[in-house]
Amino acid sequence: SEAGEYISEKASDAKDFTAEKAKDAKDFTAEKAKDAKDFTAEKAKDAKEFTAEKAKDAKEFTAEKAEEAKQYASEKKAQAKDAIDQEDNSEVTYTASSDSDVVVAD
Repeated sequence: SEAGEYISEKASDAKDFTAEKAKDAKDFTAEKAKDAKDFTAEKAKDAKEFTAEKAKDAKEFTAEKAEEAKQYASEKKAQAKDAIDQEDNSEVTYTASSDSDVVVAD
C-alpha cells in the first residue's frame, strides 16, 4: 500500500537524519575534547615555565641575600675586631666618686 511505503520511506529518512546528527554530535564532541586537551596541555606548559622562572628568581634572590648577609657579618666581625683592638690599646683610668666608679677610656 501507498501509505505503508510512505511511512517506511519517512522512517528511513528519519533514521538517516538521526544517524547523521548523531555523527555530527560525536564529531563535535571529539573536536571540543581535543581543543580542551590542547588548551590544558598549553596551560600546563605555561604553568611549568612560570614555576621554573619563579624558582630561578627565588634561587637568585636567596643567593644574593646570602651574599649580603655574609658581607654584613664580615663587616661586623671586622668592626668588632677593630673595637677590641682599640680597647686593648687605650689607657683606661679609674676615677672614684662618691656615687659610683667611673671608667674613662682615652
